[in-house]
Amino acid sequence: MVAGLSGQSFSDEAWASRDAEAHEIADGIFLGSVKAATDSKALERWKITHILVVDPTSSILWPSRFSYKRVKLDDVPTANLLEVLPEALSFLGEAQLRRGPVLIHCTRGISRSASVVIAFLMLFKRLSYKEAKSRVEAKRVMIYPNIGFQVQLQHLESLAKLAAPGHWGEKMKWLKDAVPRGNLTGVGPSFALRHAMSAPVRMHLEQVRSWSEAAEIDSTILQQRASWKTHGLFFEYLQKYRAVPKDHSLLKEAAAVVEQIKELVQNSDLAGARAASDLAADLETWILIAGPVLEAEAANCSESTAIDVEDVSSGGEEDVRNTESAVKKRRTNGQT
Repeated sequence: MVAGLSGQSFSDEAWASRDAEAHEIADGIFLGSVKAATDSKALERWKITHILVVDPTSSILWPSRFSYKRVKLDDVPTANLLEVLPEALSFLGEAQLRRGPVLIHCTRGISRSASVVIAFLMLFKRLSYKEAKSRVEAKRVMIYPNIGFQVQLQHLESLAKLAAPGHWGEKMKWLKDAVPRGNLTGVGPSFALRHAMSAPVRMHLEQVRSWSEAAEIDSTILQQRASWKTHGLFFEYLQKYRAVPKDHSLLKEAAAVVEQIKELVQNSDLAGARAASDLAADLETWILIAGPVLEAEAANCSESTAIDVEDVSSGGEEDVRNTESAVKKRRTNGQT
């Protein structure tokens, strides 16, 4: 590997760019962190009347001052976002009807609460997933729904095309019947979450491969960190969330991209090269996380046909911890 960067990961860099704990995404729709939800003066300044908590444990501090709703959603790719949307969006619709500004928050306002706001804009404004996400990003740049939520929101877009026109209450009744319930990774779900996650992983791998090939011709690509940021964020979050798609062939493709990047950036200390090295390190960590699950499924070697996507072998866990520790150390020391 080559000399590393400033010590910040792609996600840390994005988080550091924030200019506020909450942002008004649309009229009366504020998206933010738990810190915003505990700032009494800010809530008063924003004239907040409703607070939607997209987290199982965050405190409800002032129930006599605000109308609260909690939806229990863990920030993991396998969590069923779609299942909680009818309750969450009904609450937002009620706030809009009463012309009451509402704060939607999780812990940092990056994944869970951002996903709910994106879903709200998709149905309330009749936007595509891409359009809704872009509108939210334009106001709160650090948002990043985890990969499981991304593909579920894309599924919501497909479902919405089948919805009959009607007022918000009718839409919520339709949504309640339309969304898949329960475990989306089990046998026979109506929406196969892990299969759906394979497509964006392959897309980013193909784009990084093409980008690396372009960098062999255009040296400016290795000079700028921003050139690698989009894909760097994707693969950093992929390994941090320990996301395991269904397609076993992704392991081989990911390993090939890692080797391609290593060859590309060797002996280079340019900003883009350091960013590419960080991307490769995150990909290596993800391979260690996903490999045991996908290899076992491909070989069908376990006694049970169901593989728990949260489980990896004890040896694999140790390799993951060692790799993550090494990456953090390199970033801290400015080496990667």
